[in-house]
Amino acid sequence: MVIGNGEKLYVFALVLGGGSGRRMTGTEMPKQYLMLGDRPVILHSVQRFLLNEKVDRVIMVCPEDHLEYTQALAAKYLKDISRVSVTSGGADRNASLMKGMLKAQAFMTDGSDAVVLTHDAARPFLTDRIIEENIAAAAAYSACTTAVSAVDTIMRSDDGQVISEIPKRSLMYQVQTPQSFRFSVLFGAMNSLSPEELGILTDACGIMQAKGVPVRLVRGENYNIKLTYPQDMITAEGILKSLSS
Repeated sequence: MVIGNGEKLYVFALVLGGGSGRRMTGTEMPKQYLMLGDRPVILHSVQRFLLNEKVDRVIMVCPEDHLEYTQALAAKYLKDISRVSVTSGGADRNASLMKGMLKAQAFMTDGSDAVVLTHDAARPFLTDRIIEENIAAAAAYSACTTAVSAVDTIMRSDDGQVISEIPKRSLMYQVQTPQSFRFSVLFGAMNSLSPEELGILTDACGIMQAKGVPVRLVRGENYNIKLTYPQDMITAEGILKSLSS
């Protein structure tokens, strides 16, 4: 991709599915591999990225013991896997993100920077508008996150027993993904973290803030949900049917 000032940027989508999805009880299979409509959850997101011509490569980050399985799924359900790579994740989200970035780095062959869109594998309903606005915001501002205005009142409790604060709802947002970044900025920030910071900063936007990089907001969609609990699959089937009709 070439932006307004003539700078060339690679565009990588990192679909992060390295976790086990333990909260999705009642299944032995990680939630990103459950069937939703005609394909596994993770491949809905992958397909959305592949449909955007600005995306140079989609990198699927999966549990280490599901590497070959994920490769086989991609070959089975995707018409063209020439822009798809699969790599195993790490012990936590930061480690999985870094492994995905290292995989992307191998394709950056001419010294150009890149935009990296990081997306939850279990969030299958992203849109092309969200992808386009993430690419533009990350290219211009180095860091952005997809978010929607909070609908419910948010309460904070320091001890889990008593309300400590009720923030003003109009200032609150629910974070979604993609979260997107300039590769050079995120890579440098992550490599500068101390072991203590790595233990505390478990979100890429939190890392950016800690390093003084403002994070822009991109408007999400209320149906861009993350599948976490069994009942979410029922909701997802309804959304899929609605979007397909």
